[in-house]
Amino acid sequence: RPYRIYDANRYVVYTRMLANWPHLSPREVETYYTKAKKITETDPRAAASYNTSPRLEIYYAMAREDYPKALAYLKEQIDNPRNRIYRRQLLKYMIECARETGDREALAKASEDYIRTLEATLDKSLMDRYKELQVVYDVYEMKQQNDKLRNEKLLSQRDKSRTITLICICFVIVLLVCGAFLVRLYRRSKQLSETLIRSNKALQLECFNLRHSQAELTEARDLAEKANNFKTMFIKNMSREVTVPLKAISEYSHLIVDCADASMHPYLDKYCRLVELNCDFLSSIVNDVLHLSEMDSEAVSLNSRQVDLNTLVTACIDTIKRKKHDGIELVFDTNSPHLLMFTDQLRVQQILLNLLSNANKFTEKGTVRVAYDLAKEKDRVIISVTDTGIGIPPEQAEKVFERFYKVDENAQGVGLGLTISRMLARVLGGDLFVDTSYTHGARLVFTLPYNESSSKFHPRNDD
Repeated sequence: RPYRIYDANRYVVYTRMLANWPHLSPREVETYYTKAKKITETDPRAAASYNTSPRLEIYYAMAREDYPKALAYLKEQIDNPRNRIYRRQLLKYMIECARETGDREALAKASEDYIRTLEATLDKSLMDRYKELQVVYDVYEMKQQNDKLRNEKLLSQRDKSRTITLICICFVIVLLVCGAFLVRLYRRSKQLSETLIRSNKALQLECFNLRHSQAELTEARDLAEKANNFKTMFIKNMSREVTVPLKAISEYSHLIVDCADASMHPYLDKYCRLVELNCDFLSSIVNDVLHLSEMDSEAVSLNSRQVDLNTLVTACIDTIKRKKHDGIELVFDTNSPHLLMFTDQLRVQQILLNLLSNANKFTEKGTVRVAYDLAKEKDRVIISVTDTGIGIPPEQAEKVFERFYKVDENAQGVGLGLTISRMLARVLGGDLFVDTSYTHGARLVFTLPYNESSSKFHPRNDD
């Protein structure tokens, strides 16, 4: 319908928009009222609607607060059947207009009608709600009964199926057990005679093999002991034979520097330090191999006595300071208490020097910190060596204690320092492990047993 005229519809729209006059501005009220009035002048249907129910004038008068005019229209239109659906709203407006104009009769009549309208609306709403709730309740009751019957049926079917299944399973199990028992009796009686024959032959052969194996094991044990003794003697002799020439090389290098011209000293001194460093490196390798041999042969001897742990740690730090890199700072934690403990000083010093050497080796720049303290239970001393170097990945925390294993394949050493240190720590009754919670480098923790009856504890006081 491309040529249908919608003016009557627009009149209805403008009238309904004016019904919301409390939310419109005065300019909007005037605009919608003017447009609606123009439509009534040109459209017969709009004019008929306006004449039979001039709600447009009521809303416009209310918006302009022209209460006498609005009240006149309301008295005329309040009982109009066409305004039945708007009766409650019109009564509300009539109450407001009567109150503003002082028309007590109209106010009383409108208030009474408004109350009756509200009561009727409320009664209708309550009745509708009651019917709705009644329907919901009936549906719920039916659903509950239906669910109950369905559950009872399912339970009955399940119990019946379970009973039948259990009976069948029991019957099958009894049959299987009886069959298995009969088969087993038959096989056992048949195998007993064969087993006895085979066992007799096997026992004779086993007896012969045992005698032969015993003789081979005895010979192998003697050869192993002899080879182990040869290995220990070879390592000890090699240690002596290598250590003396290395010391001689170091001393003669210093002698060459001292005898050379003074102008050559800075040049030769550099190479002399390189020679001395490599001699120390070779000596440490030989000593590591010798210590490992002692650990394997269980020839480690302990000389336990009272040791001042503070003095021992200080001496180890002073020893490493002569070999540390230029960018490293060696720090002894000032919070560590003074402790006198009963242990082997040389073995503890050997472990600490190994840990400090490793920290110095794998830290190009930063700090190497040594600290110790008593555990909460006061049954052991916890010594930690912390550095800011390349660190140890958590997955390699145990591998670093394996023989000849190195985190950095290009680093100096043969990978025996941490192995020997852990073995010595366990010989002393303690342990050595990597603290995987530290992520800014590497932290190795060395524990020693602490006996209060034979040791002393003093709070540290550096003053």
